[in-house]
Amino acid sequence: MKKILVIPSWYPSTDDPGLGTFFREQAALFTKDFDIRIMAGYQNLNISRREKLQNTLRFALTKQVKVSEKKNYFLAPPQVYGFEYSKGVNKATEANFRMIINAYITYFEQFVLPYWQPDLIHAQNTNMAGVITRHISEKYKIPYIITDHHHLNPSVSAYLQHEIKQALLHSQTNCFVSEWQYRTYLLLDPEIKGEVVGNPVNSDFFKPIKKSADTFVITHASNADYPKDIATLSSTLIKFFNTNEHTENVVINLVGFPDSVIDKLRGQWQAYHWFSRVKFYPPLSKTEYVKIVQQSHVFLMTSIFESFGLAPLEAMLCGVPVVTTSNGGGDEYLIPDVNGIKAPLEDGNALAQAVADIYHGKIKFSSEAVRNSVVDKFNKAAFRQRMIAVYKQAYE
Repeated sequence: MKKILVIPSWYPSTDDPGLGTFFREQAALFTKDFDIRIMAGYQNLNISRREKLQNTLRFALTKQVKVSEKKNYFLAPPQVYGFEYSKGVNKATEANFRMIINAYITYFEQFVLPYWQPDLIHAQNTNMAGVITRHISEKYKIPYIITDHHHLNPSVSAYLQHEIKQALLHSQTNCFVSEWQYRTYLLLDPEIKGEVVGNPVNSDFFKPIKKSADTFVITHASNADYPKDIATLSSTLIKFFNTNEHTENVVINLVGFPDSVIDKLRGQWQAYHWFSRVKFYPPLSKTEYVKIVQQSHVFLMTSIFESFGLAPLEAMLCGVPVVTTSNGGGDEYLIPDVNGIKAPLEDGNALAQAVADIYHGKIKFSSEAVRNSVVDKFNKAAFRQRMIAVYKQAYE
């Protein structure tokens, strides 16, 4: 059985079990076919400035980084090689990146390599796992692949951008979640190899159920970061309610917003007659979240850009049509008039009209057809088949 080491850029732990759950879930898909193990590092930030300075000086003089095993901190299975390291002085940006790289190399050669040598390394996200993996690969001649989940960020330092580019150029191949995302990296260098693999969804978990006929539910789920364009979400809802009568049965579910965003929206909306029908939810477990999505009639997405956009796809698997902006990643699964409606970026009027057309029955979607349009391509079995082919090609 071939051995594959997964190096994630972040990973669920006892402190934050929700962080990077998809890295863990994806790794678990392949444990019957490969000996899959994880190597995850924890950077201890709770140290004094004096200790940070000592770490920086030690690294500058000796290129050594102190690491220690951190057992039972990262969630298993699959088996995790977990460790801890400390950071250096904040202003020493490039040196800090090199310290992180050396911390992973040090732990790998002391605690992993003597007992278990992988045939392939799979870096989850180029920044930082892909960068780290390239240096491990160069030193120990182990092939690697990268899966990236974000678009190319133009605001990173020149040093880190160079490291990202080199990591992508020297991998066996690179997996991207959408064509749009892949194109952002081709702007960095047209020689970057890649293939689009999408993201898997548990189609046995996200599935349709009978909805209540008494309400019309509009759901939006996001972390409310800048790309999610909450301003357009707000203008869409205001326009929808201002231009449509007899909407007393409409309920709005907003899932995942931080308190600061919730407070701001409450201040903006509390004067509107429909505000009492807005329900705010914190980040939810999947079991809690799927119940909300299954009772929805429309999933609303207002993002300026998305590398992929998993939440709308999960909604489609529940038979819920999606009204979305032309954000890039959504093109992987959105089929107009079959599973959703696409509107221009930042166009609250067009989004509101699309929701209204569904609400009034001018545009109708079949729950079964919505689900069937995506289930064969994005279920776990299909994703597993694509990635097994990628793995075999990479280590052979």
